[in-house]
Amino acid sequence: MSGLIGSTGARAIAALLLLSACGGGADPSSTVTAAASLESPAEAFAVSAQRALDGTAFEVPGAELIADLVIGLCRGLGVGAIPATVDDLDSAASPEDRAILVEVLTVGMVQVCPDRAPVDLTSFYVGAVRSAVQGGGVLSAFDEGDVIRAAPVACEVLRSGTGVEAALLAVIDSLFGIEAESLDGLSGLVAADQGLVLGAVLASATALLCPEYASDVDAFMGSL
Repeated sequence: MSGLIGSTGARAIAALLLLSACGGGADPSSTVTAAASLESPAEAFAVSAQRALDGTAFEVPGAELIADLVIGLCRGLGVGAIPATVDDLDSAASPEDRAILVEVLTVGMVQVCPDRAPVDLTSFYVGAVRSAVQGGGVLSAFDEGDVIRAAPVACEVLRSGTGVEAALLAVIDSLFGIEAESLDGLSGLVAADQGLVLGAVLASATALLCPEYASDVDAFMGSL
């Protein structure tokens, strides 16, 4: 696995994020809300919002899934991640059904986490990852939807206390569908271009969504 992630490129992205954040005022990640405080309002919203999905391709998932999606958006990249979230559920749904779910999730953010609803980190995050990947000459390995969906994965695993290696493994599964129980299990499975995308996603997502783990991630990636 050594060398695949590219610690130099990852650190450059982390530096870019810090410089951009400093130039743009307050750290946007400071508005991320604890999941526990979102559960009750998200569940209440989901019960009423489910009626809006009756007769659409999304009527089956149920209120519990709607609540989970809203919480994930509130704690993740925000409204800009909604289209990728909808694609992940059913990319074959009609444009009309997709538009309804997009509206439901948008309203959900406004009601459940009004402090986060105006904050869209998606373009900032995607731009940072894209710059790193493009700089490494491997833009063909970049898929915007996959990159967006992977962002909250890293921080959720880090917050669970299972460590940076577990977060890295979860992100690479999210990005490329590659499953392994340890870094050793990834040997021969991860191409160099995928490693660069992985490093950029892990560094960028951490810097934006859970900066308290940034030093741990940087140290771990620098050791690879």
